[in-house]
Amino acid sequence: WARRPWPNPFNPTVNFRLALARRGEVAVGVYDLRGRLVRILYRGVAGPGALDLRWDGSGPQGPAAAGIYIVRGAMEQGRVAAAVSLVR
Repeated sequence: WARRPWPNPFNPTVNFRLALARRGEVAVGVYDLRGRLVRILYRGVAGPGALDLRWDGSGPQGPAAAGIYIVRGAMEQGRVAAAVSLVR
């Protein structure tokens, strides 16, 4: 992460910034604590530089429940993860 998720805890949105050293494939998703995908934030080619993302606290069926979620990013340079707390 170029910057850890902010604000955390959050309601209604949380921001993320990845720093990419070079152009490449990037996948970032939000997962619940059981490892189920809640929302894909980004999937595609990006970089180099900063990639700014935002999650609005929604899932496939509407607003996600309050709780802790894991944001995971995978790119050619490696993997990152951070926990975020959604409060309602």
